[in-house]
Amino acid sequence: MGMEENILNEINLIKSINKQDSRSIAGYKDINQREMTIGSFVSTEPKTEQFVYKPFVRKAMEINFNEVAKLLRLDSHSINTGKNFIESVLEYKRLKHPEELNKYAYNRNINLEDTALVSTYNCIIESYGKQLRKYCSELNGIDGYNEEFFTTTTSNQQLMDRFENELEKSTPEKLNEKIADRVEDATQEFIRNRNEYNDKIKDIYYAAQKVTNANTDNPEVQTQAQEAAKQRIHLMKSEPVSLFESMVTKLSNAALKHDDLNKLYVENGSLNMDKIIDDVSAIYAVMEICNIYGLAKMNEEFISDFLNGFE
Repeated sequence: MGMEENILNEINLIKSINKQDSRSIAGYKDINQREMTIGSFVSTEPKTEQFVYKPFVRKAMEINFNEVAKLLRLDSHSINTGKNFIESVLEYKRLKHPEELNKYAYNRNINLEDTALVSTYNCIIESYGKQLRKYCSELNGIDGYNEEFFTTTTSNQQLMDRFENELEKSTPEKLNEKIADRVEDATQEFIRNRNEYNDKIKDIYYAAQKVTNANTDNPEVQTQAQEAAKQRIHLMKSEPVSLFESMVTKLSNAALKHDDLNKLYVENGSLNMDKIIDDVSAIYAVMEICNIYGLAKMNEEFISDFLNGFE
């Protein structure tokens, strides 16, 4: 029995224990609930590893993102934003954590923290990565994988078509619907929290103004009321917010500062918040996909560096 047949047998075994229901995502925290701190991005030189698994990780992200984007009814601009973010994730991992893109080569031991779904995806990506390495070696006479050769060779489409078909058969039904629901929940939570925040701000200013108007002959009381209002607002702004809200705020501020983003998100002198929220939804969808399918770690370091990228 050859190595590839062994791998395919392992895939089938894992599939048999994958129940394809909501338990597939049990144990995964909603990334919107994670506490993130802002860090600084440290650029590193590209590594020399040949990322034989990268095209399959990309394809897995794209397949599931396209389905989620359709469920969310995202327009072409937001879909492009999501796809560009997928490339940003892959490039970030290539530069800072190449071991993540190459992990399938030596990740043969069972990780108890993985769901059956993640294990299935890992095995499929590993199987096709090995086929790709062999394919490139035979046709190009190289030792390993050359992405430029692979992407310019017409025969690669056959391999990708088989990979896509295998992946779709292994993806639990309605799981991407659950991911779309998570994105929608994060969006609605942001809108609800923002409306409540604005109402509280109005109440604070109204209360301060009421005290000021009632004490026209007492400047000290007026000053105290105004300072108290400023302090309460400052405390509100320092309260922790969701990841979704952090991204909306960062992108909104960046759109006001940078000409390239200003052209995209500012219309008639005002921010187009619907467009900003849709683009953040696309990015958030990719993060959820990476998280649930185990395609890339959406950890504190990555989120912090990503948020800093808006500065």
